[in-house]
Order: sequence, then C-alpha cells, then structure tokens
Amino acid sequence: MSFLCVIYHYYISLCLQEFYKPMLKAGLLNKEQLDSIFLNLDELLHVNKHFITKLKSAINSANQNNDHVSGLPH
Repeated sequence: MSFLCVIYHYYISLCLQEFYKPMLKAGLLNKEQLDSIFLNLDELLHVNKHFITKLKSAINSANQNNDHVSGLPH
C-alpha cells in the first residue's frame, strides 16, 4: 500500500491531536478561529481513512488475482 497515504493520515491526525485540540483546550483561539486555520481537518481524516481502506482492498484483490501493478507490493 502507498506509504505516502499512511504518512499523510498520520500528519493530519498529528495536527488535530498536537495543535488543534491543545490550542482549543488552552483557550488560545476559539473554535471558529481554529476551524478557519485547520480547514476541514475532520473531513480530511475521514476521506483519507476511507481512501486507505479502499486502496488496501484494491491491492489485496489485485494480489489475489495475480494482477500486479508495477511498483505495488506483492
């Protein structure tokens, strides 16, 4: 599976856990201000998680059918 997809998801999660939530909890910025900075963060996480799931499924299906694509793990 694409390593970059997993890394992307990790960094989106990191932004949420290490920046958004602590800044909100500390009252540094209100929710509206943080939402304008971290635009669609929750939606990005959801879409990326769905994409990774579909990508894993497609890779597994291709591997089971011996339908390997160059550059993908076997």
